[in-house]
Amino acid sequence: MPNTVKTAITVPRALVSAADTAAERLGMSRSGLFVKALEDYLRREEAARLVEAINASLGGDESNSAGLTKARRRAHYKLVRGEW
Repeated sequence: MPNTVKTAITVPRALVSAADTAAERLGMSRSGLFVKALEDYLRREEAARLVEAINASLGGDESNSAGLTKARRRAHYKLVRGEW
């Protein structure tokens, strides 16, 4: 990461302990794990905003609202479930 910023954050002890355990298991540093987690969170948030925008654009069509709702839920699930 050539363009990085060092920062200090306050994190509950139990969360740091769990992060250290996970980082060791995954063969990465604690910082690397926090970066990966933040990237994943931001990606999910962006996907959720995209789904909301798509849903809002489709919101006026009430002719097949039950089918659209099911399709929206499936699409939303696929976009935001993410994998570690």
